[in-house]
Amino acid sequence: MEELNTAAKQVGNELISLSNIHSQAMKSWSDILAQNPGSPTAKVGAGFVNNPQKQSTLEMVVDVLAPPNTPPVLRTWAIQVRTGTDQKTYVNNIQLSFTINPDAGKQLVSQSSTVTRENISQLLQAPEAQLMSVTVSNEASGTAAQLTSGERYDFTTGELSQQSADMPAKISQALQTVLGKLKALPVTS
Repeated sequence: MEELNTAAKQVGNELISLSNIHSQAMKSWSDILAQNPGSPTAKVGAGFVNNPQKQSTLEMVVDVLAPPNTPPVLRTWAIQVRTGTDQKTYVNNIQLSFTINPDAGKQLVSQSSTVTRENISQLLQAPEAQLMSVTVSNEASGTAAQLTSGERYDFTTGELSQQSADMPAKISQALQTVLGKLKALPVTS
């Protein structure tokens, strides 16, 4: 599991960098809160999400959520949904969620208006940051219950500990494959 945690942190940092490349299609949670003061997520989040007013080939989330009475979570997500030549929908997706130092996470959220991608990356690289859940889809088509093509892994670390011994390596490989595909997508301006 430690190898998967290390691989997930590396991929999470790559997604943070990718979000910077795609920053024109993103907004900060503090910008969203300024436009929509009633947004419950923006009130407890710090980081960057897709700008709903911009069309993008890649939907991204790089943030920290710290709801009251709940441990904070650092999320690095990137999702591409495309229609194939066969008219089927295909998904390339990485969703990584990490537990982080509770005090540092809450402090980051309290400073949402000044948070940077570097701040989030530093939290991710801290020893306390541990993989909590992983979802990775590689050219997946169909539903989560009945995949018709591609591959999909979706586990909490508790569920993952009950899988075969080679599952962390399979997930690490899928993370690298999908990351390469996401990095190759055109940048939305």
